[in-house]
Amino acid sequence: MTLRAPRSALPLLALLAAFALPLLTLTRSLGSDEASSVWFSRLPPMTVLLRLCDPHPPAYYLLLSAWQVGGDAEFWLRFPSLLASVLSVALLIRLTRAAAGARAAGWTGLLLATFPLQTWYAGEVRMYSLVQLLSLLMAAAGWRLLQRLRRGDGQPPGWRVWLPWLLSALAALFTDYAALPVWWLLQLAWLHAGSPQPRRWWAAQAGVGLPWLAWWIATPQAAALATSYHSVFIAVQAQRLGLALTPTLAGRLLTAALLAALLLSLAAAFGLRRSASRSRSIAHEGGLRSRCSDFSRRTCRLTWLALLALCLTPGLLTVKRQLVVLLPLIALGMAAAWSPVAAPRRAWPAAWALLGLIVTLWAAGQHPHGEPWRETAAQVAAAGPPVVWVDELAAPAWAYYTRRAAADVPAWTPLRGRDLPALPSMQPAPGDALWIISAQSRYRNLVALLPLAFGQDYELQAAQVALGIGEYRYQRRGQPLTVPPETPPPPRAAQWGLLLPSPLATCD
Repeated sequence: MTLRAPRSALPLLALLAAFALPLLTLTRSLGSDEASSVWFSRLPPMTVLLRLCDPHPPAYYLLLSAWQVGGDAEFWLRFPSLLASVLSVALLIRLTRAAAGARAAGWTGLLLATFPLQTWYAGEVRMYSLVQLLSLLMAAAGWRLLQRLRRGDGQPPGWRVWLPWLLSALAALFTDYAALPVWWLLQLAWLHAGSPQPRRWWAAQAGVGLPWLAWWIATPQAAALATSYHSVFIAVQAQRLGLALTPTLAGRLLTAALLAALLLSLAAAFGLRRSASRSRSIAHEGGLRSRCSDFSRRTCRLTWLALLALCLTPGLLTVKRQLVVLLPLIALGMAAAWSPVAAPRRAWPAAWALLGLIVTLWAAGQHPHGEPWRETAAQVAAAGPPVVWVDELAAPAWAYYTRRAAADVPAWTPLRGRDLPALPSMQPAPGDALWIISAQSRYRNLVALLPLAFGQDYELQAAQVALGIGEYRYQRRGQPLTVPPETPPPPRAAQWGLLLPSPLATCD
């Protein structure tokens, strides 16, 4: 069976899919992470650049700050991510066309455009689609630089080779740490290629690495990364499996695993280097087809299937968002099987793209992405409680929607986890209501950590937890209880949630 499509139609179909699929979610409510992006973008630029206690570099927040000159509606805030995703698909099509032909380029672009994570993050006010585009530019510029150094004519690369590398690599690394694996893959490719002209190669790396490293040392990024979601996520998952693992130990194990992966990849690069004489560079005749063996193509297919299976599982966003930058490279690795000189059944590319589209639509229906903060803020505003305490992790989302509300909104104050057992000074009068809005997850539940004195002063009236948002309605007692009510001890995971970096904090 063969499936044929006009060569000119496939790239257009891929670009259309890349643009149209995320449109289904661009007007939904901002999630807490997205609202944090907006919150950071409204801070003074020097605070964003040098003092932010957020485990992400500042470039995206500075770009978002400039973008808000045109407005701050959900659709408008998400449009840069959508645009970056479409450009990534277009760039992948161009790179694949040069390496494996026009038909393979169209199918590869369609494969990326219909992948669930591609659609997911193209509709988020986060940096992951942008860092994917910049990382793909960095990979293309780095590969071009490597091929120029391999020519062996002794001539240094000109500015048309150096400048794209410097600009794309700096932009990618200052946008997100997810660009680091792509940078590392380029180092392995250079080692595998025989380390041509090492002084010039390392000069190019220093031109990128030294400014980035100077910024990293001068800012509180080390502290922010040490308290990021990764170690808490691993510790909570281990606890669910009955393993005694703390975030500190999980962070050490994660660091050890990363170091082991680096060493293994170095060993693999040097091992494959021995067989370099039996293989040819992509720059020589045969292009990508002579480079990608059946084994490597099979590995790419299995990896793609594993990532599709990961998309079927709810949650695990800490893992999923780190994989977005690798999607174009994996798709590029599969392109050789779809080139005109390859002999596989041509129905397979369409089957891969259709499978991705099915998973995309299924996941969108089964696992709604983000939290409905818009609806929650409207519901609380309609109830009109005198005082609302908002978990500091949810404060950016709450501030965004209360600022945009046309009606009067209740008085609110952030509930800071690290201040507990001290409570906010803004409290209702005896007999009045107090609402607590919590960013609820396996990692965090501030309500479970409220001090015993709170139970003496307040009586719980109703509680509701849905889609990552906890709504707790209390009434302040006319007379405090003399003996605090019995409450179950909080789980350890709730205490670990206090380690997560607060979007309301800056570092001196």
